Amino acid sequence: MIKQKSHNLTGILFCSLCALVWGFAFIAQQKASSDVPTFTFNALRFSLAVGVIGIFILINMLIDKKKGTTRIGWNKATFVGGALCGLSLFVANNLQQYAIAQTTIGKTGFITALYIVFVPLFNVLLRRRIPTNGKFAIVFAVLGFYIMCTNGDSGLTYADALLLLCAIMFSLQIMFIDIFVDEVDPLKITFIQFVVASLLSLPAMAIEGFPPVSAIQANIMPILYVGIMSAGVGFTFQTIGQRYAPPELATLIMSLESVIAFIGGGAFFYERYSPNGVAFLHESYSTKEFVGCIIVLLAVFLAQISIPHTMLKPNYSKYFID
Repeated sequence: MIKQKSHNLTGILFCSLCALVWGFAFIAQQKASSDVPTFTFNALRFSLAVGVIGIFILINMLIDKKKGTTRIGWNKATFVGGALCGLSLFVANNLQQYAIAQTTIGKTGFITALYIVFVPLFNVLLRRRIPTNGKFAIVFAVLGFYIMCTNGDSGLTYADALLLLCAIMFSLQIMFIDIFVDEVDPLKITFIQFVVASLLSLPAMAIEGFPPVSAIQANIMPILYVGIMSAGVGFTFQTIGQRYAPPELATLIMSLESVIAFIGGGAFFYERYSPNGVAFLHESYSTKEFVGCIIVLLAVFLAQISIPHTMLKPNYSKYFID
């Protein structure tokens, strides 16, 4: 019992660090969005992640050699799963980066967090049962999204729609990880994921046009943060956290990246409360948007509670690699 409790505390710690790192990444993304084009920004981000995770893999290889242990190799599932994840990640991150330049940090975080609600919907397609709490979570998420993203007569904005698609693509990435995770080494599939995302970014970056070197230099810290910390270190925290914490607990904690994004924007950009809403940087949240964010947050919590720790999972990877 004591050992299990210790393991859960370790999982909670690393998942919390993961949420913290990912939450502040939204701030770095928005800071660079006005100077560095979307595809260039993410090409640099993915490339840095390849380097960081590659170093982690090399370290594991040295440790295994010293201890005489072995890990799952570079099997077919690693390459197929990594490619599918990389494609999903490429689309999701570029949609998010393009949209964040047109909306607020907190709103980006909360709409992105809807991936946790979309996952149960994809589970239906895989003939998995949605628990009752998941059904209520979907209703709350849709309600919160509607309240948050409809202001007066403006309705759903272009940026909101892009972020909604971003959340769907992140959901696909999560589902692909779930399909292949039992057959691969987590670091290896993530390495392939970022390699694929990097390769897809290069031709897109060429079409978009490379920015002046001065723009890269002016935003070097945000680029380094999202590449090394958010993508590389953040994923490592996620892997360690999910090794020791039940998946529903890990997902719940990591989804708090949206709250970190909302609060972090204020901490670093002097957020203030006013009778008309909440002001961020040169942006503002109406009371209506703030209420919508809270409802979406409740949906995220509701989607993750009372889920069984174990369930039978059909082997869907055979449809991709057989």
